[in-house]
Amino acid sequence: MDQLNKEEQKTLAGRLEARQMKEMITMYQRVVGKCFADCITEFKSNELNDHERKCVTTCFDKQSSAAERLSTRFQEKQTQFMQGP
Repeated sequence: MDQLNKEEQKTLAGRLEARQMKEMITMYQRVVGKCFADCITEFKSNELNDHERKCVTTCFDKQSSAAERLSTRFQEKQTQFMQGP
């Protein structure tokens, strides 16, 4: 990273930020799809029943927690990369 001039560093940082945003949106879509597929079993009503509501909440919380841990590790590695050896 030190070999790049300021403009190149800024460009790279912008690309990394855009990629992170895209990956976050993709991850969110996957979580929603997984939780929906795992938890929504009946389409008798416009509302979720108690079981479905609890399942979706638990599923989303677990997936969000895992994604948060992964994001933290990614940021640590990115910081190490940006600082160099």
